[in-house]
Amino acid sequence: MITIPDPLVVLTPSGLYCPKGDFYIDPHRKVAKAVITHGHSDHARTGHHAYLATDASEWILKSRLGKNIILETVAYGETIHIGSVEVSFHPAGHVLGSGQVCINHHGRKWVITGDYKIEADDTCAPFEVVKCEAFITETTFALPFFKWKPQNQVFHDINEWWKMNADNNILSVIYAYSLGKAQRILAGVDGSPGPIYVHPSIAEMNNAYLMSGMRLPGCITLDKNTTILHQGLVITPQHTLNKLNDIRREEMSIAYASGWMQTRSGRKSANADVGFVLSDHVDYPGLLQTVEATEAEYIFATHGYETEAVHTLRQQNKQAFPLEVLSIS
Repeated sequence: MITIPDPLVVLTPSGLYCPKGDFYIDPHRKVAKAVITHGHSDHARTGHHAYLATDASEWILKSRLGKNIILETVAYGETIHIGSVEVSFHPAGHVLGSGQVCINHHGRKWVITGDYKIEADDTCAPFEVVKCEAFITETTFALPFFKWKPQNQVFHDINEWWKMNADNNILSVIYAYSLGKAQRILAGVDGSPGPIYVHPSIAEMNNAYLMSGMRLPGCITLDKNTTILHQGLVITPQHTLNKLNDIRREEMSIAYASGWMQTRSGRKSANADVGFVLSDHVDYPGLLQTVEATEAEYIFATHGYETEAVHTLRQQNKQAFPLEVLSIS
């Protein structure tokens, strides 16, 4: 077990906790003060007394957690004092409003990334490197074969697939997360083959993006009365094709957009015809590049292939550890 002199965050049963500020980061149990990195449900949960997040995530959090939550928001780079520490958010490049949390105590900086990616896209602020003493990184795809193609190539492939299907009177369906991935696809497709239809959960998140000032192409929200043209594109979360029951399976081509489409098991479990490797998480080379750029003395790995990431970083003479070494009861 490593001994870190005066750690700025510790891992508790409720999640990451900053003792000097008396707040939690993305807690999974009810707490008094929750600092939220972004709006995905495994990071932003209901029931906390008060929330702190970025300005850009306000409408997403209110849509998902309730419009009456006690929510304080700050701009990227804005510093606020909580207890004896300074806290600031810096773009994580994951989804709209996603922020790395930087905790500064007399010049010592600890950065908690949440989820992040380093390739910029049109739907959120681009990732910002923050030099720090300690860097807590996600490791969702921290294996060497997770290496993303440039997104313009992926969108070219999606557009060609959609056009081919439209020419053959086949409906194109893409499975995608309601928050983040769906909006990224909307911003990346060219829209020329036909209309775009979205599941109601995606339409709700689209509205939150629009309220935040983000521009997205026009879409038709699916309901029981929607007439779907076969030349169209449907974007929907997985296993929600009940709105398409009047269209036979052989009349549609189903794709899944995810980093997990890089693996054979991921493609098989998606039960789709096509897999597009499009991730909102950092890939393996990007993770190593980012760790180097932070110049962090300590690196803590969480959420994914922690053991493998720690092993790789230690081979590079980094002081890398699984996040659990910061655990307290």
